[in-house]
This record gives sequence, C-alpha cells and structure tokens, in this order.
Amino acid sequence: MTPPFAFLDAAQGAFMELVRNILLIAGGFLVGYLAGWVLGWAVGRWVFRRQHTTGLQAVGRPVGGVLGALIVALLVLTGRGKPVGDGGDGKGTTATDPNGKAAPAEVDPKKSTKDLPKPPDTKPADVILTVTLYGGSRAVGQQYYQYDAEAGLRTLEGLQDAILARKGREKGKVSIAIRLPPDPNDRPGDPRVQTRLTEWANAQGLDVTFPASK
Repeated sequence: MTPPFAFLDAAQGAFMELVRNILLIAGGFLVGYLAGWVLGWAVGRWVFRRQHTTGLQAVGRPVGGVLGALIVALLVLTGRGKPVGDGGDGKGTTATDPNGKAAPAEVDPKKSTKDLPKPPDTKPADVILTVTLYGGSRAVGQQYYQYDAEAGLRTLEGLQDAILARKGREKGKVSIAIRLPPDPNDRPGDPRVQTRLTEWANAQGLDVTFPASK
C-alpha cells in the first residue's frame, strides 16, 4: 500500500532536483562568463594587437556565459551528466540490472560446501546403549550409573570409557537411552547426575533419549 502523503516525498525530491539543476546551470554561466572575459582579452591583445580590449571583453562575457549555461543545461536535462546505472557494491558489479531488478548475489566458487553447517542427523540409531541412573542406598560414592545389564554401578568417568570403547567397535550410529529405576527411592536426588551425562554425550555427538522407565 502507498503510505499517506507519499506524494510529498516525491514533490520534495523533484524540487531538490530542480534546485540542483538551476545551481549547476548558474555555475556553468559563471564559468562561461569568466572564460569569455579571458578569451575576449586574449583575442584582442594577441590577435588584433589592441592595447584596449574592453569591447571584445564586453562581447565575450555574455556570449561565454550563455554558451556555458547551455552546455551544462544540455548535460543536466538530457541525463548525460548523470552516472550510468544505480551504482555498484564497490566490487565492479552493478546493484540492479537494466530492468530495475536486483542483481543476483555473487557466488564465491572458492567457498567449499564443507564450510556450511551440517544438517542434523535424523537417521535412527543402530545401537542403543542403556544407562540407568541410581541414587539413595544403591549409589556408593560417585557410582550412579548402571551400564546396560551390568550388575554393578560405574562412576561417570568409568561409564564414559565404556561407552567410547563400545562406540569404537560399532560401525553404525550409537545413541544413549537414559532410564530411571521404578522405585523412586532408588533414583538420584541430584539432577547433575543426569545433566553431566547428557552434556558429555552431546559433546561426543551421541543422541540421548529418555524412554519410559522400566
């Protein structure tokens, strides 16, 4: 939609363009006026060998001024005094094409596709490693993690070693399923037990899921 009073902006632009053209033409007249004065003096002094060149200067000043104003007026009013196109981006390319449409952005052929961010891996896991979190009387020291079906519990460092070793043997995608024991009394009271494992797994590129507790 056209904003209200948009014609005022157009009128202001046209007025400023008119003032600029008038000033340019006036400047052309002034330059031509001075040039005609100098030229009249030079012709009278060096061509006609006169000591007094007032008459030739009186003719040369208005003639030179009118010619200068006409030259500038032709350049300004015909658009030949304006730069061609809408400019560029400083790299030798124009901002728009002759039809007024924006020019397509340049593609750097040297930029490799490997520099682009990788899309998330949505492929389902080939191997799912189950880790059950324990607390309360089941946890001894820093041993909170039951790895798969092992009888004992591991510390976070021991669990990390076991997961990395298993990941190195597998050829497919490996993910971790974090579970909680069915008895609430056996669950860890410190949320950092789960947070530390999740952050480490994400840093290793391992997906983490939270299936229903067994």
